[in-house]
Amino acid sequence: MKHLFLCREYPPAPYLPGGIGSYVRQICEALAEAGETVHVIGQRWPGAARLRELRHGGRLVIHRVALDDPMPAGRPLGPRPPPGAVQAAMLRSAFPSQVFAWQAALLAEQLVEDEGIEVIEAQEWEAPLASFQMRRAAGLGPAQRPPCIVHLHSSTESIFRANGWDAGVADHDPAVALEAYSIRQADALLAPSRFMADEVEARHGLPACRVTVIPYPLGPGEPLRRTPEAWARPEVLHVGRLEGRKGVHEWAAAVGRVAAGQPALRAAFAGGDTPLQATGDGSVQRAMQAALPAALGASLVFHGNLDRPALQALRARCGLGVVPSRWENFPYSCMEAMASGLPVLVSPTGGMREMVVDGESGWIAADGQPAGLAEALRRALASSPAQRRAMGEAAAARIRQLCDPAAIVARQLAFRRAVVAAAGETRPAPAAAAVSVPPVLCLKPGARLRPQALAAAAACFEADPDLGCLVGWALAADGRIVLPASLAAPHRAEGGAPLPALLLRAGGPLADTSPVLDEALAGRLDTWLAAGGRAAVLPDVLAELDGPSPEAPVRRPRSAMALGVQRPHRPLLSWLADCTPGHRALLLRHGLAGLRRRLRAFGAAAPAAPAAPAAPAPAAPRDAAGSAPASWLPGRVSVLVAAYNAAATLDATLASALAQTHADLEVLVVDDGSTDDTAALAAAWAARDPRLRLIRQPNRGVAAARNRALREARGEFIAPLDADDLWAPAKLERLVARLRAAPAAGLAYSGWVVIDPAGRPLDRSPRWTVSGRALSQLTQVNFAGCASVPVFRHDALRAAPGPLGYDPRLRDLAAQGCEDWDLLLRVAEGHEVVADPALLVAYRRHAQSMSASCAAMWRSGCRVLDELAARQPGLPARVLREGRGQFALHLAGVAFWSGRKPEAIAWMLRARAPATLLALLPSLLRLLLARPGQKPPQHAVDLPCNAEGAYAEAALPEPRLPYARIWQRRWQARAAARGA
Repeated sequence: MKHLFLCREYPPAPYLPGGIGSYVRQICEALAEAGETVHVIGQRWPGAARLRELRHGGRLVIHRVALDDPMPAGRPLGPRPPPGAVQAAMLRSAFPSQVFAWQAALLAEQLVEDEGIEVIEAQEWEAPLASFQMRRAAGLGPAQRPPCIVHLHSSTESIFRANGWDAGVADHDPAVALEAYSIRQADALLAPSRFMADEVEARHGLPACRVTVIPYPLGPGEPLRRTPEAWARPEVLHVGRLEGRKGVHEWAAAVGRVAAGQPALRAAFAGGDTPLQATGDGSVQRAMQAALPAALGASLVFHGNLDRPALQALRARCGLGVVPSRWENFPYSCMEAMASGLPVLVSPTGGMREMVVDGESGWIAADGQPAGLAEALRRALASSPAQRRAMGEAAAARIRQLCDPAAIVARQLAFRRAVVAAAGETRPAPAAAAVSVPPVLCLKPGARLRPQALAAAAACFEADPDLGCLVGWALAADGRIVLPASLAAPHRAEGGAPLPALLLRAGGPLADTSPVLDEALAGRLDTWLAAGGRAAVLPDVLAELDGPSPEAPVRRPRSAMALGVQRPHRPLLSWLADCTPGHRALLLRHGLAGLRRRLRAFGAAAPAAPAAPAAPAPAAPRDAAGSAPASWLPGRVSVLVAAYNAAATLDATLASALAQTHADLEVLVVDDGSTDDTAALAAAWAARDPRLRLIRQPNRGVAAARNRALREARGEFIAPLDADDLWAPAKLERLVARLRAAPAAGLAYSGWVVIDPAGRPLDRSPRWTVSGRALSQLTQVNFAGCASVPVFRHDALRAAPGPLGYDPRLRDLAAQGCEDWDLLLRVAEGHEVVADPALLVAYRRHAQSMSASCAAMWRSGCRVLDELAARQPGLPARVLREGRGQFALHLAGVAFWSGRKPEAIAWMLRARAPATLLALLPSLLRLLLARPGQKPPQHAVDLPCNAEGAYAEAALPEPRLPYARIWQRRWQARAAARGA
């Protein structure tokens, strides 16, 4: 059989290869040794400049393409674009890595025709198969149609999520859309772990067992010989890049916990440093070092990147390995550690638990958080040297059985033969026959369609009955190519402007549109795509422009991964100009460090001149990994206000914050890309009161806006405040006093009042008094209310597991709304809570409330509880079940007050909480007999305050639903039963 692999990471690669490159190299060599013919397309760069190499007697053929090599496409729709125009456009785009997919597609088409390729494989990351798949779907490729296998290693979405990176960088969305397209279009899917297969099937809505699982093959090598001293030495080795998703922050914190009682413990790291942020800012290594007290800093030993002999020597002196990843597929670092004879400590979030047998070949932590890793590390250190040696031998035997190269090759070949058989003999490409019903053509003024475009579009519509719209590239008069910005919105170019041409299916839902392509039509397409419509990109020039290409838009920052794409012929200074300031500074620091090393080596033989005393290093800035200054400003409260189009309420909100009786505060207002007067109002307040500071950013959602303010906060206490809520004058003073009186408490909360858009009271919270360790109670019912209620101790918030602050991933998963509850739970996992029953917050309920979308809120709440269950496996299932039920009852209330009584009843039934419903029955009957949408009676008074600076309870309505009485009696009864 003839195989083709597409892999930019195939060694030697222009960047340090990871698991993808290791797998492709090993499987290609193993297949070639088994007598198969294997072709690989990798990246050509100065370190691998040959266009073609033959290995293994000619059975392994390595082809390489440079990213900016001009490569004419076969069968174009008209005159060819200028040489290199497509490549230049892709390198300028938000996602420059797509240029390798384009170059590889053109070469792959030649190899399919010339070499008779029978099956093609590529990974999902960066979607190197996407261009080949799009051209094949459009009938532009060769007549032979070998099946395409997408091997699931690690997607861009997973990398960003596990690293805690900001997904707002320009290249994130195009990469995610291309990878999803490649996965959906694949003839077969392959993964090395069931963990990865299950995740991808769930994320993309694929049928169960759609993904075939075959582990990676193990490379050559025997277990290392270790001395008795090595087995006794408390030194644990981590191999791999210093990256957030690898769990290095949590591992460093776990080492710090254990090293406090075992000073001899050393955690060795073999791997290069990486940026802390997606844009290249910060340093993971510095963040790890800054997170530990100075007295424990010696516990972490960083060796940097090592060649194989040095790495094997380091492995031989260590008696334990560790893979503490937040998320991982089937890591070679774990395979190689076990193969070397090391027992390995692993987190449970990845394919590692499919390799390691707990207590036999290693230790599986309860979770990937510092506490879980520390507990597993204590178990590992408690084992004797003889036990470790025996477990290391068991680890080597297990991994060799699981990943035996001969067995893996046999499984791979059987899988590939089945895929080829299922695909049938060479399938003809869609015929570009005469167009019986021509597609509807929409053009911008000054654009004209290419000669063969209608025939190609007709073939696409005939091949895919669900396809409603087809777009393509445009060629400007100045020779530049205009590309779609993303597959998520393929009809728009970068900057948001519509592309010059598109074709619609005749008789389709948009066929009655105007032939003029303008913003109105683009808006209809936006709506249609959001409703599930399908559009495709024809990967060729569809139309030509009479004028020059549009001006390049001002683009959001790109990630360091996008900026690191090799561009051999681009001047260095031009490349540096494309960086964010932080990434540019990082590159320059690395360059200067290398220059200093060379100068030291050059002058080592000469006597050194006396050196001037070094200036003290500046304090490391606080960063998203959780490293923080030694202390915050004592007594200071940092108020975090996230504001988006909040001009109608912002004045009242800021007035209530700045009128607090606790005067030592800073108010950080983040304008999250508002289109009204929000920023101007906040700027006016900042001009009047120096305690208030305005921060502006593009729209990224409430969680990202609060986190931006949190990164700037300097106070000992953190108090979030929504831009439409109000605080009673003594709110901060009272809750700060509660925290000072309870040193073990991580958060304080109070009661709250519900007000309408005009500020009149509608309802108030029950009288909650829960204090102390309260994770179970907070899981069952969110007694701390909305985001504006709690005040956090800054240190407790930083120590909470998971991402720093509010979790922005919920927005990316269309599950926004429970970020507040999630943060409360994460803080309560490690700290007590303390209550002030007084009514200190006014929560504004209006039609634009985020919580009005019950379906999104339900997804959000379920995800929060699922992640809590993963972090806290000892939490009783009953507690989680009751939490879901109570949350469904909350959504029933949201639906009812929004005038949707049938939906409210459906949520009550979904709650499956008969005991709670029975206790609520009198109150529910009164509410359900009311007309849907009927406004409840309102007190014709503004919010009154009492002498203690809280809202006066006597002048406010009684709580409509007595949840506090029900739950607090239930908790008391259960406590009494346990005591008996």
